[in-house]
Amino acid sequence: MNEANVSISTFGSIVKRAREDLQRQADKVTHLQVNNNDNDYVYDKVFEDINFSNLESISFDATDHKVEALLERYIEPKLRRLQFHGGLFSDAVLISLQVYYPLLEELTVENGRFIFSQMRFLRFLDSMGSLKILSLMNGTYAVGINHIFVALATKPNLEVLEFERTITARLVSEAFEKQILNDSGGMLFPKLRKLVCVGEPSGLRRLSPYLLQLTHLEANIKCDRAGSAEAQDSVVHSIAICCPNLYTLKLRYLGPKVAVIPSQALVNLAQGNSQLKTLRIADAKVEDFYDPHFIGMVRALPRVEHLSLRFQCHLTAASLIAAARNCGTTLVEFEIEADIDLRNETQTDVSFSELTSFTVGKFAHSDPFKTRITEAEVSNKAQFLKALAPKLTHFSSILNSAVTGRIIDEVLK
Repeated sequence: MNEANVSISTFGSIVKRAREDLQRQADKVTHLQVNNNDNDYVYDKVFEDINFSNLESISFDATDHKVEALLERYIEPKLRRLQFHGGLFSDAVLISLQVYYPLLEELTVENGRFIFSQMRFLRFLDSMGSLKILSLMNGTYAVGINHIFVALATKPNLEVLEFERTITARLVSEAFEKQILNDSGGMLFPKLRKLVCVGEPSGLRRLSPYLLQLTHLEANIKCDRAGSAEAQDSVVHSIAICCPNLYTLKLRYLGPKVAVIPSQALVNLAQGNSQLKTLRIADAKVEDFYDPHFIGMVRALPRVEHLSLRFQCHLTAASLIAAARNCGTTLVEFEIEADIDLRNETQTDVSFSELTSFTVGKFAHSDPFKTRITEAEVSNKAQFLKALAPKLTHFSSILNSAVTGRIIDEVLK
């Protein structure tokens, strides 16, 4: 065939075969990603008559595009998950979701601008009976948040919630009162498995009795009420009592107040959640945290894989040995902002067999009256650490210390 001289019918048959091939490829697609660049949105228009019949999830960068138009373009029978980065979310968007995606199970929006009305969002939640996962993070809101949280807390099928607005004791009480009025026994988040949130200590403490089934909790805790510079923490105590099924727990304390956690509270937390695989406590003050408390924690956490304790404390090599003995076969990432004294430790009969990343505060000087450490001492400490963690690929310190730097360099040689 002379490609420069072709009949329209011949050319049409070529295009038809190409589009049939394209449709067959489209039928294989289960996840589609549409980025915010010229090419993606040009092709999106070129393929507008192509159906993605097996599409289950789609991710949009909607920063510069109308969300309603994107929703109308991809109406597919198996689509259950929608993810957006950016975009303007109005009442019209919520109506489109209700009309086109009544069986939607997951909706994730990051950096969105939420200008929908409170009433429309409540109707949206009531109508989306299959919605199990909802994430609204890093966005801006033009609507009061109180009724939205109450509606989320009382939605019976919600399993995952990522929500950045501050949870207060008043909000939790309002949600409880609504459930009582609905004759639902006052139960909040009855099926929630994962919660990522921001909350005041009193709000999280008030909420924790309803989180019995929770397996994943990440919370930024705002300690900014007026009063003294420090505030005694009660969140850790509540979680230890009320949330026995956690596999992941990440708590970060936000100022300007300093949250003070009793050392024994962390031991109790570990003992009440022995199945934890990830534990992170950051930016709090822990009173008098020494070897007995750390050893008590690791003895209770035989399955932990990621352990991060970002608060200042003082430990010795005995804590490292205890951690290796109790969770050395599972721990892969270990971070602790401690001054660790390795004095007199030159050998060990246990090790972290899977540990690849280790971060310490610093290694304390063996003798406070000495101003320098010898090469032999550096080598001895490094040999001990190499034996303790033979698979390290990342080793660093949080606090600036020349001695610690020399030991780390020797370990990583």
